[in-house]
Parts: sequence; C-alpha cells; structure tokens
Amino acid sequence: MFGKGRFLGGVEVFRNNFALSLEFTSCHDNSLWVLTNIYGPCDAEGKQNFMDWFGNVRMSDDMCWLVVGDFNLLRKPKDRNWPGLAKILLQGRKFTWTNKQHPPLLERLDWFFTSSA
Repeated sequence: MFGKGRFLGGVEVFRNNFALSLEFTSCHDNSLWVLTNIYGPCDAEGKQNFMDWFGNVRMSDDMCWLVVGDFNLLRKPKDRNWPGLAKILLQGRKFTWTNKQHPPLLERLDWFFTSSA
C-alpha cells in the first residue's frame, strides 16, 4: 500500500469470529494506528461469548485505535463500563438499523469508538 499517491500502509494483526484488526502506518509521518471492525453475533449465546471476549481486549493507552462495526447490541451511555474508549457520535441520524417493515422498527446497533490517544 506504500507508493506514489498512497497515504497508508497496512497489515492484518488480528482476526477471530467477531473482529478483524488492521494496523496502519501513515506514509506521511510513520504514525501507527489500529482499526478494528466488529461484527457481533445475533443470538444470545454468541452475544455472551462476544461480550466475554470484548471485555478482555486490552490495548495500550498510547495506541491510536478505532473500533467500528455492527455490535448487534443496544447500548445506553450510562451503561459504559470501558473508560479507555470514547464513543464517536453518529451525525445526521439516530439509528443504524431498520427491519424495513411498515411502520419500521429502528435501532442503534452499530457503534464507533476511539482510544483516548
């Protein structure tokens, strides 16, 4: 991914049933950051396995980290229990999923977080 007109170089650093993480290097200043894309399971057992895994993920405080994806979970700000991540607010709409029925059921299942770094 390096070369003329390129801004980032990246490599896969982690993959499991819930997530794919890529480490990117800026071609501008050689800074490193990690992008983790989440796809959370829909069934109760899978959700519990996901939460057990996600609750034990550790990233150093100085790592630039962006976590995005379909968590398949409803979440309230008061329920936040992971102070190392800051929620990135959704702009322009309140919901990320619909059942496409009339009247539609609308839910916020996709979330975006970043490290304090």
